[in-house]
Amino acid sequence: MANRAFEMLIRSQSLGNIESILTLANRDQFQANITYIPKEFQRKPQEPFDPEYMTELFAIGY
Repeated sequence: MANRAFEMLIRSQSLGNIESILTLANRDQFQANITYIPKEFQRKPQEPFDPEYMTELFAIGY
């Protein structure tokens, strides 16, 4: 139960942060774009700097 509560806390805090960023960007007349990584993306990098992994991750976000 504590694990689930922690997950929900992190999720709600993240959503609040995103909303704040978008509000500030709008106020200051900046463009802000949001993307996310779907749960289906399960690939893990093979090394700390994995160009193939980053290329695939960028393509999914784009």
